[in-house]
Amino acid sequence: DVASGKVLWRQRVDATLTGAPASDGEAVYVSGRDGSAWAMAAGDGKVIWQVVGTPGSASYLGTAAPSITDRAVIFPTSGGDLMAVLRIGGGTKIWQASLAGKRLGRAYAFTYDVTGDAVINGAVLYAGSAAGRTVALSVASGEQLWSAGEGALGPVAVAGGSIFLVNDQAELVRLDADTGAVIWTVALPYFEAEKVKKRQAIYAHYGPVLAGGRIMVVSSDGLLRAFDPTDGTLTYSAEIPGGAATQPAVAGGVLYVVGGNGQLHAFR
Repeated sequence: DVASGKVLWRQRVDATLTGAPASDGEAVYVSGRDGSAWAMAAGDGKVIWQVVGTPGSASYLGTAAPSITDRAVIFPTSGGDLMAVLRIGGGTKIWQASLAGKRLGRAYAFTYDVTGDAVINGAVLYAGSAAGRTVALSVASGEQLWSAGEGALGPVAVAGGSIFLVNDQAELVRLDADTGAVIWTVALPYFEAEKVKKRQAIYAHYGPVLAGGRIMVVSSDGLLRAFDPTDGTLTYSAEIPGGAATQPAVAGGVLYVVGGNGQLHAFR
């Protein structure tokens, strides 16, 4: 319950849930670590249907959430696929598409989870994997329109015929939305330690989001960075006490982000 925090229902499923749920008001949709997908009644949690997808040999927690269209739900799987299922009609699968491909020379590229939430823009869907791949798919058929060798670790931002993403190598990248061609790339802080022998932990970058005509990225190194979407120039930065710990959200001309110290920060 939103007002009191009281738990209204619980539903046990047969696998670990890997990402956030999505809801259309009538049902709640979730993806499992074994590649399965569930629809549950929003009112009481009763399972409406379940669909079996593609499992992966290894996976992340906190990966992409399902995306909802007017007739289907598009589920990410730990095997690196997207699976479109009819919302009404017992969970009929419409199509399944792979985000095949990986960045060579990287151990993490063998984990194929869809980590960038699928973003739907008209008839096209954009999504990315941690393995080093971002694709554009037809929402209707799942046909791949293009594939780019840049892994999106969060939702992409779509604007002005381009898509913006933070890739698997800590770079802010602008791609052509029609072809997937790279327009520009800006390096962000990567390893916390500068010396090669001490490189273990890396900085986390969240976003990007479009706000105030700028591309915003918040990071665990303690900065909010604003970039010019035209050429990637850093226009300004602001301190985030404790560093960023979540994806940013924008509402009413204000950007909100939770810091590593547990505080909610707001930037105009």
